[in-house]
Amino acid sequence: MPHLSRNDECLRDIHVLSSARWHAVEQGHARMWAEGRSFAWGALPDLLRGGFDVVHTLEREVCTTIWEQRHLFRNVPRIVWSNGGAIPARRQPPCDLVQEHTAANLARSQKEKAVLIPHGVDTRLFRPGVASGYRAEHGIPPEALVIITVGSISVAHKRMDHVIREVASLPDAWLLVVGQETEETPALRQLAQALMPGRAVFDSLPHEELPQ
Repeated sequence: MPHLSRNDECLRDIHVLSSARWHAVEQGHARMWAEGRSFAWGALPDLLRGGFDVVHTLEREVCTTIWEQRHLFRNVPRIVWSNGGAIPARRQPPCDLVQEHTAANLARSQKEKAVLIPHGVDTRLFRPGVASGYRAEHGIPPEALVIITVGSISVAHKRMDHVIREVASLPDAWLLVVGQETEETPALRQLAQALMPGRAVFDSLPHEELPQ
């Protein structure tokens, strides 16, 4: 879909009101807001033509935008928001249904419109015994404990700095960081090299190669 990427050069100097300590974090939130809103507007033509009964959204900004424009639909679809984080009821976007992934989140959600649908895993793809040369390719010992984190390689959004510090405290563990790079990725690479030299691998893979 056409959209304004959070990593677009034109958003590097976005203005936010915050203390110096949180300035970079708030800039990151503002970039995500711009990406989500512009993505939703880019998706609207296909959504309007599609005649869908349900629109399932993952990002709060996307959900809010589609909800605000639901009067444009000939037959208004049910709008479902997937709460991927620990976001309480007061901060959730307007929607018809909230999909919660854990019982703990469900207890803090919008009671009248929340249901528990855990994240599913395709066990035909992600299963023990998948043939892979990934360890050998990256110099990871065959019997080493490998901890994997998959997501945007960032601080503000995915707290990868916290993951690195925690895994670095395990003397024999390796860390595999897989996901979309951001402007924060170089600093995270440096942090890993400083805290756990030679035991961290950063990578980006197509979805179909993730089981490796």
